[in-house]
Amino acid sequence: MHKNRMTNWWLLFSVISLMLFPGTLRAEIKEKSLLLNSPAFGDFRQAQKLKEPKTVSLKVWPPYLEYADKSGQAARGLAPKGVEALEVADDEVWVAEGQGYQAFGKKQMHNGQPDIAKLYWRDGAVQAYVVERYYTGDPITYQKLESPAYKVVLILDRARLEPEIARLTAQAQAFGKLTPLDHLQAARLALLEGMPNDQDLKKRTYGRLAEARRHLEAIPKKSKEYGEAQKLLQEVARREEDARKYQEMMRQAAAAQGLKKRQELVRDMDRDFLDKGMDVKLAMSGAEKTTLSLECLLFNRPMVYTLVEKTDLIPNLKNAGFKEVIFSNKALSYSWEIDLGNL
Repeated sequence: MHKNRMTNWWLLFSVISLMLFPGTLRAEIKEKSLLLNSPAFGDFRQAQKLKEPKTVSLKVWPPYLEYADKSGQAARGLAPKGVEALEVADDEVWVAEGQGYQAFGKKQMHNGQPDIAKLYWRDGAVQAYVVERYYTGDPITYQKLESPAYKVVLILDRARLEPEIARLTAQAQAFGKLTPLDHLQAARLALLEGMPNDQDLKKRTYGRLAEARRHLEAIPKKSKEYGEAQKLLQEVARREEDARKYQEMMRQAAAAQGLKKRQELVRDMDRDFLDKGMDVKLAMSGAEKTTLSLECLLFNRPMVYTLVEKTDLIPNLKNAGFKEVIFSNKALSYSWEIDLGNL
């Protein structure tokens, strides 16, 4: 009897606690788990977590705003519409490298450095999402910065985060209602979509491996489906390893083909400049030779602007896989560095 009274008292206390603090508890439990690793915002599982209560004033870098407006980037759907400035009071910040809004697992890099994504939290609720990008030069004037630095290129406030949080919450709730058998069947379907043993490597597919793994890992040890789940997890691991090997093989083949294409383009450019009476020294650099340097005594700001804006030089360079182009004039001790990923 005494035990029953204690149990009832504990249940009553729990209900009262939830009634008094519903928002905070739900945000603490749900939002941090939802945004730990999501398709839209990135992987924060290994993020640096800074607990320093403060108020910060965030502002998008003005040259980037001008560049985005000029290039029509937002209109083409290449970037979400955020806010230009925001003041945030936080008690914790998550900082993750290589992330970017809607990167979908792809590591975001600019000028050889990873993007930095930040999530600002207060009382367990996310307040803002910020992306910082590494710049060596002004994207509008192409002039080299005195000191390369990270610049804020995107700010999403709480209002812009809530629709994605609601979508992730609905997904998590639906996932949580699944039985072990439901998880097992969902994993089977995800794997059935693949053809991992096709003799033609180019026709091989592996199914939805991440989804299959997530369902299989959710099956508890005490369930009767656990044994089969472990066997399927071994199949998932086998496919993941095969996919990694195939992707690396394709990456190497694409890298070799891309290098050949860039070398051919540089040879053609050398002849074209000579035909125009210009002595331009061209040099490729970088681990994969994706940076092109052009040096000429005739280069000045108007000429660089004309080459970038009025000719097909930049599209040709991007199509060949170049990521950066540097114009320099040693007589003027000046250079213009252009990140082709921002054009």
